[in-house]
Amino acid sequence: MTELAVFANLQPCVPVRITTDAIEIEEALAAIGTRYRRLSIIHDLPDATDGQAVLDAYGDEIERIAAEGGYRSADLLRADSRHREGALQWLCAGDEHVHAEDEVRFFVRGGGAFYLHVKHLIYRVTCECGDLLAIAAGVSHWFDAGSAGDFVAIRLYNDPSGWIPRFTGDAISAYVPRVGV
Repeated sequence: MTELAVFANLQPCVPVRITTDAIEIEEALAAIGTRYRRLSIIHDLPDATDGQAVLDAYGDEIERIAAEGGYRSADLLRADSRHREGALQWLCAGDEHVHAEDEVRFFVRGGGAFYLHVKHLIYRVTCECGDLLAIAAGVSHWFDAGSAGDFVAIRLYNDPSGWIPRFTGDAISAYVPRVGV
């Protein structure tokens, strides 16, 4: 179940707010410039489906998301015991960083937790299959794929160079509780 937990910087182990209500999550994240919503998923895609087949199957949804955000490209991030496409991106994303453009993920299998550090608060968004999260350019964040690192996500962007992380050097990610995802 998708969950939003909000922590204060000075007490990163004690959430000040927790909700699983999709409307509350959408509104709380919109207030910090992040888009969230639930999308329909295709249930009959086999695990072994190649990346292009997944992108083709979700073509209409990708076009809608791209049109809303002005994104020009989409690719697939897949991480499990057999696939490590994009492994560098998700393995080293556990330290706080920012991007020059929006970070957009649509989870089509599995999930992960994004941590958004905005002013004096940390928003942990535990995403699951069917979740779309679009983190605005410049928002400090990190990602936790969980110990299994099992997910498939469609990533949308304008320019691959805008997706390169710029690490902030803030150690806050080491102090916030991780979820098992």
